[in-house]
Amino acid sequence: MNSVWSKTRFWHFGFWMVLCATSQLGYAQDTDTTSAKSHTSKDVVFSFGLLYTNLSLTSEPYFADSAGKIGYSNIENSGGLSLGVGYNLYPGKFLLFRPAIEAVVLPGRITYDTDINYRKKSDVWPVALELPLTLIYSRNIHGGVVADKRTWPEIGLGVRPAFALEYFFDMRPTVKTFNINADVVLGVPVQLRKAKARIELLYSYGFNNLIGVDENDLQTYTVKELGRSYFGLRVVLN
Repeated sequence: MNSVWSKTRFWHFGFWMVLCATSQLGYAQDTDTTSAKSHTSKDVVFSFGLLYTNLSLTSEPYFADSAGKIGYSNIENSGGLSLGVGYNLYPGKFLLFRPAIEAVVLPGRITYDTDINYRKKSDVWPVALELPLTLIYSRNIHGGVVADKRTWPEIGLGVRPAFALEYFFDMRPTVKTFNINADVVLGVPVQLRKAKARIELLYSYGFNNLIGVDENDLQTYTVKELGRSYFGLRVVLN
């Protein structure tokens, strides 16, 4: 297990270095367009987020050893990061539609009691690719024209198909690799020195029960329901 975790950390690091480099290159190429006082936009955007899991768990107690010790499973929420790229479209007078792709590193955990008074930990969906489709209502947009002085708060709703990267999974428990989330977004546009941005609060609620089926694995069959939702604070640059 330690070797698997070491390999996971290595790939996490490489994965994020590639994404950061790509994001910075795109941002540098885009800053020369931000001096216009207003523009009609179909904008490429880059996002960076700080996340925190809100896992939910329903499980049954189990015998942790041959002496009849009762064991329990619980969740440990944790922080994580996201990087993404998307595209702003303006379908209506006060509407912004943003399809995007995000890489999410967010290793919430399930812990299990064992027979040696130790809690075994298994990561849940440590790395995922997610495809948020967000519709934002904004009074800072008028028929596709985005003004420099943008001060109104914005609210958005979205749907988010999410795909876990199975390579990064712990071997147990058995976990499904697809989730569908609903997003609620509250944001405010700001003018930075060389770019325009949105600062957004996000809650993403996962609908699916992610626990798989394996009657031969205690870590799987004692968990009846596993949900993955999370909170986020992100910056979207365009």
